[in-house]
Amino acid sequence: MGISFAKSIIFFICIIFLGLMLLPSYREAGKLLIESGNYEGASFYLSKQFHRDPADIKNTKRYLESLIYLEKFDVMEKISEKLTHFHEKDIDMLKALASYYNMKMDMGKAAFYWEKILRVNPKDKEIKEKLIAYYVINKKHDNLINFYKREIKRDTAILSEYYSLGNIFLGRKNATAAISVWTALLDKFPNERLAVEKLAISYESAGDIEKSISLYRDIYSKYKVGNDYFLSFVEKLCRHNKMDEAIEMLEKLFYSGVRDKNIDGLLIELYQKSGRTKDALAILEECVEEYPEEYNFLKLAGELYLEQKDYTKAFTAIRSYNEKTGGDYHSHHIIGDLLCGMGDTRAGEFEYRKALELIRQ
Repeated sequence: MGISFAKSIIFFICIIFLGLMLLPSYREAGKLLIESGNYEGASFYLSKQFHRDPADIKNTKRYLESLIYLEKFDVMEKISEKLTHFHEKDIDMLKALASYYNMKMDMGKAAFYWEKILRVNPKDKEIKEKLIAYYVINKKHDNLINFYKREIKRDTAILSEYYSLGNIFLGRKNATAAISVWTALLDKFPNERLAVEKLAISYESAGDIEKSISLYRDIYSKYKVGNDYFLSFVEKLCRHNKMDEAIEMLEKLFYSGVRDKNIDGLLIELYQKSGRTKDALAILEECVEEYPEEYNFLKLAGELYLEQKDYTKAFTAIRSYNEKTGGDYHSHHIIGDLLCGMGDTRAGEFEYRKALELIRQ
C-alpha cells in the first residue's frame, strides 16, 4: 500500500524543520567561530545576532572583540551609539569604547565614556584621574566644577578634589560658593587646618570680616602655628583696624621670652603708629643689643630719639649706623635734622646735600 502524497509532503516539511533546528543559530555560530580564533568568519554571525538582538550582552561583547581584532573601526563607530544605549551600565563595554577613542586621540569622546563609567563605578580612581586631567588640560572648567559637585554630592570626593573646587571658586571670586565647599570639606575632614584658613579667606573676600578674623583666632589657638602665620594674622588685624588686639598679641609673645626680629620689628612699628614712641624705644634698645647685625634697628632708634629731642642718643645711634653701613640718604637726612635741631645749620645743610647726592646716585 503506497504512502499518500499529503503524508509525503508533511514528512518532507518535518525533515526540513528538524534540519533547521539542528543548524546552529547566529549566536552559537559566532561563539563557536570566535572561540576557535576565526574572527573573520565569526564577524558575520555576530553582526547578524547583534542587529537582531543588540541587548544580547554576551554576543555584543564578542562582536566588539571581533571588530577591534579585525580593526573594523568604521563599523565600530557606526554602532557605538547603539552599544551605549543598550549597555550604558556595562563597565567592560564602556571601557572598550573609551580605550578605542583614547587610542584614536579623540579625547572628547573618550571623556564621554569616562563620565559614563564613573556613573556606574564612582570609585574607579584611574578613570577619575583621566577625566580630571582631560578637563584641566582642555580648560573645561565648567565641566570640572560639575564633576566635583557630583563627587561631593554622592560622597565619593577625595580631599584634593574639595580643595580643587574651592580654589576654582576663589579664583573666580565666587566667595559664597567657595564657603560652601570649605564647609562641606570640614564636615568630612574636621581637622584640616588649611581648609579653615581657606574658609577665613573666603569670608574675608565675601566682606564678613568678623567671621574671618574669628576663624584666624581659632587657627592660632587650636593649631601649632609658626611665626610666619602669626605675623600674617597680626597684619590682618591691623588691616582691619584691630590695632589694640594686634599689639596685645605681639606683647604677649615678646614678654613670654619668644624673640624674633620680625615680630619685634612689627611691635615697634605698631607702637609708632599708635603714638607710643617711648614704648617703641624701650623695645628698640633691647633689639639693638639682641640683633647687633640688624643695623636698621640702629637707624630707627636714631630717628625716634630725634623725635624725643634726645640729641645725644640720636647722634650716637645714627653715627654708629653710618660707620657700620657707609650710610644712606635717609641716615644723612636724619643727621641733617639732628644738627639743625642742635643749632648747627651749616653742618645740617652739608648732610642734606649728602643725602640729595645719594638719591641722585
